[in-house]
Amino acid sequence: MTIRIIHTALFGFLCYLTIGLLLAVLPGFVHLHLGFSPLWAGVAVSSQYLATLVTRPTAGRMTDVIGPRATVLLGQLVLLLSGLCLLAAALLQAKAMACFVVLLMSRVILGCGESCVATGALTWGLGRVAPEYAAQVISWSGIASYGAMAAGAPLGIWLETRYGLWSIGAAASGISLLSLALALLIAGVSTVRGTHLAFPGVLGRVALYGLGLTGHLREMLTWHTFGYLTPKHDMTSIGILLGLSAANVGSGNKHVTKLLAVHTPALLPTSTIDLNVPLITQSAGLVGLGLLYMGSKNRPFDRLTVAHAWHVTHPAWSCHITSSVPNLRQNCPTYGNGRWRQSRSAQPDAAR
Repeated sequence: MTIRIIHTALFGFLCYLTIGLLLAVLPGFVHLHLGFSPLWAGVAVSSQYLATLVTRPTAGRMTDVIGPRATVLLGQLVLLLSGLCLLAAALLQAKAMACFVVLLMSRVILGCGESCVATGALTWGLGRVAPEYAAQVISWSGIASYGAMAAGAPLGIWLETRYGLWSIGAAASGISLLSLALALLIAGVSTVRGTHLAFPGVLGRVALYGLGLTGHLREMLTWHTFGYLTPKHDMTSIGILLGLSAANVGSGNKHVTKLLAVHTPALLPTSTIDLNVPLITQSAGLVGLGLLYMGSKNRPFDRLTVAHAWHVTHPAWSCHITSSVPNLRQNCPTYGNGRWRQSRSAQPDAAR
């Protein structure tokens, strides 16, 4: 199964290898060899990523309509065109402006090809394996892309120093041809028919995770969080609770505490209230409390987490909450000192 996953991950590796070849060379070439300012060197670098950002939705629609294999093949042809443009730019070094324009065209074309190959290869890999191997496909895709960038940068510097810019264009073109030949040998997968989610809808679903990765969940407003929690989608609720807690780890943030309170029975005024919240989401709220008050030496919350964990694992006991801890009442008015209360079932001898 791993071999099947590596087959499609290889296309991503070869794609990002061509990107890495020029990554370390490009700023110095534009600034030192062509004589343009560092600003234009930055424009040359960022143009590829801007093209990728703009064309990624189109690449996704192509993958849904014509299939991931056809999308990858098209992307590899586009990468080949980018390599040929890079070769042309190397031949125009005597004319700085013409060289820069052709180089910029090569970068934009490279970004378009990256969108097709990266999106198509990942979807192709997912279609070739059972659903339980999806995480491995995504992991190998990340390994291939970052590994290729790491290998491509020093290789590109070596080629440019020894042979000149034209060698990078030749290498990029050769790698694209090799990738195209390998892709032709692998069968495609069937496309998923039906109504596809529009790009704004997809962006709305993944934006939350992007904000979490960049630390911006710390700035999320409370009314925004309820928009994600109201549909009661378990995984989204867990992501919000843990994400907010991790973003505010050790801060004891009052707003996040109140948000966690409505998902944790031990923080409610009485244990008779039915939360109608799945146990896995309640567990996420409990873990969130641990993150939120990590290192704060807040003994009431220490007792709370232990008491609630005991209550979950030992249903014969319940935790009766009163409101007699003033310092915690500021953060969560419903929470007080933990006191054990025996349930209707007999008290275990080991606990007496």
